[in-house]
Amino acid sequence: VAEQGALYSVSCWASGQCVAVGSKTSGPRGRRLIAYELDGSTWTALSPPPLPGTDPYSGGVSVSCVAPGTCRVMGLVSTSPRGATVRAYVPTFAAGSWSTRSFLVPPNTLRLGPITCTSTTTCAALLDTGSVVRGNPVILRSYVNWMGASGWRWTMPKGWDHFSAAGLDCSTITACVAVGTLGSGRSVVSRQALGWGTFDVVPGGDGASAAVCPTSTCVVPVSPPPCPVTCGHGPDPSGGVMTLKGQTWSPTTMIAPPPLLDTLPGAVSCDATQCAVAGFGEIWVPGGGDAFYFAPFVATLGLPG
Repeated sequence: VAEQGALYSVSCWASGQCVAVGSKTSGPRGRRLIAYELDGSTWTALSPPPLPGTDPYSGGVSVSCVAPGTCRVMGLVSTSPRGATVRAYVPTFAAGSWSTRSFLVPPNTLRLGPITCTSTTTCAALLDTGSVVRGNPVILRSYVNWMGASGWRWTMPKGWDHFSAAGLDCSTITACVAVGTLGSGRSVVSRQALGWGTFDVVPGGDGASAAVCPTSTCVVPVSPPPCPVTCGHGPDPSGGVMTLKGQTWSPTTMIAPPPLLDTLPGAVSCDATQCAVAGFGEIWVPGGGDAFYFAPFVATLGLPG
């Protein structure tokens, strides 16, 4: 990485052909997009266009790439001088150059993303509205942004009145799945094919932020909540993967490979036969008392049937 900042998302359109995106602080209340391209085995820093007046509370950025090397980025919003959200910006990287489109967003929009594209002309992304309380965003409503030939439009799916969506994945533009939290605090999966408003509660999945349904099976990585009291000074309990087949959830425990003390999964990608799950685990810091290092891992999971 050639500059300070944080990378939040990566997407690949072919083996060894990927784009990773993130952001860095720019001024007292702004952020700037950063991006890197993988060509074979070499990462090269890109120069995405600067975006005006971005809100520091707008969260991470997300990228989705489709062949041949067309990538769209979602996640930055502009604000008025009084701090009200005005527009969302969608930079597109295609054929080695950048272009940017923007669209108006509802009042009190806090963040956008993740984005998921199914072709060079169709994408979907999340949009959250709410308020900032003591420096933390509180999500009240979630919407889905749809991109087509006429540009971007946003809708709140039926039944999402008290649904705070955290993740969105579309295998086609009519087969999307979202994961998030209901007002009750329970994590749930909402599927477009079931009319969105039918929720499948994820057992033990409070705080789940990723889900995919490559076939009739849904896969959700889950991590238990931190337990500083019940766990004493040790590592957090390991998470796992919940698989929904029909109406039945089945757990898969993820055994931590040495020297990891636990597994805390956070992202998943699947085809029709298997999934890749990414996350991190904790490692004792030598002589560090109760301190831990975080180390990444990737695991594979075969799908039933």
